[in-house]
Amino acid sequence: MTPLINHLDHVSIAVTDLTSAIGDYQTLFNTTVSARASSNQNEAWLYTGNIWLRLHQSRDASGLHHMAFACSDWTKAQRRIKQFSLTTDNIETAALEDSTVRINPERTRGLSLSMIPEEQPSQAALNLPRGVAGLDHVVIKTARPEHTGFVYGSILGLDCRMDLSNPTWDSRLIFYRCGDLIVEIFHPLSSGEQNAPDTFYGLTWRVEDINATRARLINSGVAVSDLRKGRKPGTAVFTVKSHTQDVPTLFIGPA
Repeated sequence: MTPLINHLDHVSIAVTDLTSAIGDYQTLFNTTVSARASSNQNEAWLYTGNIWLRLHQSRDASGLHHMAFACSDWTKAQRRIKQFSLTTDNIETAALEDSTVRINPERTRGLSLSMIPEEQPSQAALNLPRGVAGLDHVVIKTARPEHTGFVYGSILGLDCRMDLSNPTWDSRLIFYRCGDLIVEIFHPLSSGEQNAPDTFYGLTWRVEDINATRARLINSGVAVSDLRKGRKPGTAVFTVKSHTQDVPTLFIGPA
């Protein structure tokens, strides 16, 4: 059966200085901006190998603020949107082929999410050299893991690969496959069930050579942590401490 969501199209970061943010992420990814048909002067797009990163000018906010899912079967997506009342938009207007349907934040516990028809990156974007292989996982922090898990698994149809509680980490972690990356739901066990809204908690970018990438970033003036063992077997990670526009960021690669 064809899944409702094929992959993650993009994540969006709000920035207060677009020019500075472009420079930061071109340094982090060792690539240049690309054009999309929907681009305007208040945003910039970088193709990362499996998703787009959108940098969006904002006057008073910064950080990760939006995630858009790509649907290969837009007719099927429209049926699901109607069945579960996923949007407050006029569904007839939203049915246009090039539309974006914003999911009602009451269903997502406050997160800004959308669904869009699948769009393949241009050949020019694919051909650009880059120092990352794509997004490995995006982390969402929740106070209500059962509710949030129901949204991503049962309503949006993402494939749940693991539901793990570890008191040593003070964490319950629920992993959903979305294309070739993971949407990770993080719940701090010590906080209990609360009514706080869900929040974006960070991004982890995949690289082929973790040591070379870390050395390149240090030489480019980026502040990074020491290399450490990843929780995923056979991997190593480091934290990026600058140039992220207030987004908690890790790089991960083979150890």
